[in-house]
Formats: sequence, structure tokens, C-alpha cells
Amino acid sequence: MVFGAYQGSGRLEGTFTQDWQLQAVLGHREPGFQARVDAAIRAGCDVIAHELRPDRAEFATEAAAKDHPCGEGRLALALQTLLAAERAADDPVIAAGFAELARREIVETYSLATAILAVEAKYVSPRERDDLLAGVLKAPAARRVSADDGKLLAAWTARLLDNRDGSVDGAYRSRWWYLGGKGFDNSNSQYALLALWSARLCQQPIDTSTWIAAATHWLDVQHGKGEAARPLRLLDMKQLREQGSAALAAAGSARTIAPRGFCYTLPATEPAYGSMTCAGLAGLALCAAALDDGSGKKNAIDGRIDDGLRAGFAWLAAHRTVRWNAGPPPHRNEFWFYWLYSLERACELSRVGLIDTWDWYHDGAQVLLALQDADGKFSGSLEDQCLAVLFLKKAQQPVLTGPR
Repeated sequence: MVFGAYQGSGRLEGTFTQDWQLQAVLGHREPGFQARVDAAIRAGCDVIAHELRPDRAEFATEAAAKDHPCGEGRLALALQTLLAAERAADDPVIAAGFAELARREIVETYSLATAILAVEAKYVSPRERDDLLAGVLKAPAARRVSADDGKLLAAWTARLLDNRDGSVDGAYRSRWWYLGGKGFDNSNSQYALLALWSARLCQQPIDTSTWIAAATHWLDVQHGKGEAARPLRLLDMKQLREQGSAALAAAGSARTIAPRGFCYTLPATEPAYGSMTCAGLAGLALCAAALDDGSGKKNAIDGRIDDGLRAGFAWLAAHRTVRWNAGPPPHRNEFWFYWLYSLERACELSRVGLIDTWDWYHDGAQVLLALQDADGKFSGSLEDQCLAVLFLKKAQQPVLTGPR
């Protein structure tokens, strides 16, 4: 290929050539794909375990020049990642990390949330995800936690509920910021709901009104119908596993819906983008699951939640990419690992295997496999390292089991 070289004068001057050589053709879920993923998870976890020292600077309660250090949150994220990748809870490195976490005074929403998620991860059966996808389980099993973990979860859950935005009536809107007070953002809000769901599984009481108020928040902050309606077909993970992508042809007619995403706070502040759209999908899915009591009775808000979920997935279908944080600038070059893990979380919660014909997991995994170096690192950041492993492991348990 021949290109011009830009000389800064408004003209392209000179030429240079590039020679490309095809190394491999990678098909859909090609032979050896899962083995490569499994090896990448093991190597990635080795890096995390090696660096999981409670005295590490980024785990500190306070950090210079940072408004929200979230040190405990990073420590808890590392512990959650190792447990999700099936490292034993009594591993000395993990046990030491939990002992340190229990000694800390945790106050920030993100840190409280990841601490709750980490404790719940101790009690998840490695087979539970497969049993949920196969229909053996209709919902995640209740966790039987130790007395000590129960006390921690009770205290952390109460504090997390206290961190709700005080500028609105919590009976009607539940949303969160880093330290409570007046204000919110959708990233902290979805982490809070992930944690409340985990606390609920660990038999901590969460009032139904909290879930209704949270669902109302997500529906209120979803962007309006700014994009043209498009057909959307979502393929269930069970169908994908049993029949492959060919099942899409038999999945029924596509339903037309206008794409609507989410941003960091209110729709008027900025365009929708990928990681926050996935935060909205996660929040709505968790609310829908928590409000389903198994009786088959519908709440008044259920239909709106379902429409919000489909509109959010339609936005992902319209903006699908794993090359950057989906959506328009300026967020494309920000939080890329967070975007991938957000995508995994949103799709796993609702058991979505394909978005239209997009195999979101295969595409994301291929990029991560190419990024991982010989030492098992995906990134210089331990937090990004964790997010990469959690994506590859498909660590999020499904909560919605019906067809979309």
C-alpha cells in the first residue's frame, strides 16, 4: 500500500509503502479458542496474585491528589477476580487480603460495593453459571455465609444504603455517588445495585421499594429516542451454546425499537456511550430480577424495564465495537478495559449471547488475547488486569433467565 506523508503545510508530500503478511485466519470460536482463553485467565491471575499485597500503594485508604482513592475497592476487586477464576478462598494470599479488608473502615460506594461482591464470591458454586444457563437453576442459589462474613455484609450494606443521593426522595429515586450527600453518577449507581443483589443473595434484607426506586432512576436517565428505530434480535446464551450462531435464524422475528443509551449522569449533559449504557442495562436487569418473586405476577414497572432493556441493547447493536469505548467522542479513548467488562456484565446478567449477529464475547476475547504479554499482563494497571480476567472468565452470574 502507498501512502502520502503529511508535512504540516496542508499537503501530503512524499510516499512510503507498507507490506502486510497474513499470519492466520481466525473463524468464529475456532478450535483452540477456549484453551487459549483458559490459559490467559490462569496467567492473568498469576499476575494479580503476585501483586496482591495489602500494603500496595494503590490499596491505600488515602492517596495523594485523589478525591476518590477507592483503595479498598481495588483490593476487593482483586480478591473477587481471583475467586471468580476459581482460586480457593483459603489460599494464603486471598485470606490475607480479606483479613486486611475486614480491618478497614470502608465508606465509599465503589469500595463498599466491590467488598460485598468479593465476600459473596466466596460462596458461589463453580457450576452455578452452567446450571443457570442449562435451566437446572431458575435463579442463583442463596449463599450460606459465615457469621463473621454476615456481620461485615450487614454493616457494609447498611452503609451503602446510607450513601444514596440525598437530593431526591429515596422512596422514589435510588441512586448513588461516591460518598452520598447530594449528587449521583450512573457508574456508582450500578455498582451499588450489583452489591445489593449480592447482599440479597447472602440473605441480607433489601426492601422491594429500593429496587422500584432504582428502576425508576434508570428509566428516568435513559436517553430519548434520538436514533432511528431498528430491528433487534437477541440470542439467548443457551441457544448459542447448543446450536451456535445458526440458531439466530430460528430465534423468531426481530422486534423494531429505537436505540437509547445512557451517559454518566443526566441525558442533557452528554451523549450516550458504551460503558454507561452497559451500566444502565445492568441496573435495569438487576431491578427486574429483584422484583420477580416467582409468582408470575407483573409489577407496574416491569413493561417499562423490558422496553428500557431492549432499547439499551439496540444502542449496543447500533454502536457495536470492541476497539474503543462505544459511542461518539470524547469517551472513545477512555476506560477501555472498563468498557469491555461492562459489556460482559450487561450481557451476562440478561443472558444475551449474540446481539443481532454480534458475538460480543468472541470479539472482546480476541483483542484481550492479542494484548496479553508473555508474563500474563494485559495492562500496567492492576485494576485493568482484573477487568480483563473477569471479562474472559465471564464472571457475572445471569439473573434474567427468560427470552429477551
